[in-house]
Amino acid sequence: MPKTKEIVSLTKQLIRFKTTSDNYSELKKCINFIEKYFSGCDVIIKSYEVNKKPSLVITFKKTKKPELFLVGHIDVVPADDGQFKPIIKSGRLYGRGALDNKVSVAIIMVLMKHYSGKKQKPDIGLMITADEEVGSRNGVEYLLKKQNYSAGFSLVLDAGERYEIVTKEKGALHLKLSARGKDAHGSKPWKGDNAIDKLLDFYLDLKKRFPKTTKDNRWKRTINLGVIKGGSVANKVPDYAEMWLDMRFISDKEKNNIMGMIKRTKWIKSEILTDAKVMNTNKYNRYVRALKRSIEEVTKKKTKFRKAHGATDARFFAEKMVPTALIVPIGHNIHAKGEYVELKSVGKVHDILNQFIVDNIKKV
Repeated sequence: MPKTKEIVSLTKQLIRFKTTSDNYSELKKCINFIEKYFSGCDVIIKSYEVNKKPSLVITFKKTKKPELFLVGHIDVVPADDGQFKPIIKSGRLYGRGALDNKVSVAIIMVLMKHYSGKKQKPDIGLMITADEEVGSRNGVEYLLKKQNYSAGFSLVLDAGERYEIVTKEKGALHLKLSARGKDAHGSKPWKGDNAIDKLLDFYLDLKKRFPKTTKDNRWKRTINLGVIKGGSVANKVPDYAEMWLDMRFISDKEKNNIMGMIKRTKWIKSEILTDAKVMNTNKYNRYVRALKRSIEEVTKKKTKFRKAHGATDARFFAEKMVPTALIVPIGHNIHAKGEYVELKSVGKVHDILNQFIVDNIKKV
């Protein structure tokens, strides 16, 4: 099914919406545009909105558990106005969200519309949300936990390279740690208790519990000190400090051990900003094996499984024990100027998904 032109045209329209996570007006316009795209189609559309984050669930029958969910998001990270003007050059589509994640949304929209015209429709659903870039609390997490959506299998079109299948994602723990001290004049630090020193000493001790990554092995737990705040002037001992940490784990046991150590340190106050479960789907799962076959049949090349260091909406399906995998068209520079998707990969991913669905998903 040569649908590349239709998908690219739709992606360009989606890019023009300035759907940064804080731009409610544009998020709403984009969601309305998607809903209108299915006007007259034989589908069931459920719309939700939590804290000004709209989302859509589209199915062919009344169900909260289709056999397959295809998952994408319309929100993007901030960019200058020029990046919301899509450009095609040298076989690439450039624009904010071209790869992350509007081309994927366009692909699943085109697939759903195509199947809506069939007498026998596959038991699939689309889940399109608007807050993935800011934690998904009002999107996928809300839909799965509060609205009780689920699936036999989910495909999150938001990670991967070269048609490889992501079956593992690190867990993430973002923490804000704060400490109190005692202020004093900077010339007499012995009279005070430096809150910044306390936090830095704790951080350096904590960092020793994280192994060094190597060029050949980056699949290890990691820690990054992203923000540190404290003090107001040079000649005063600070009595308060805070730091924000980004820790990634390859097992939930690792995460629990580190969190336990932090909680046992009584003088530190901790606040969890993000707590993402490790995603680890068995590569011998029947849906995963079927997806691998579809990729190899469409691309005429062998593919393999990948591990991802970042966290996506896949983690919420993993928490619900829904087998999940990730795939995405080929492109580069997400969250940066020059973000693009390779046009030749767009049709291939569409065809991969179509073959996977036709061959493996039951009809409603």
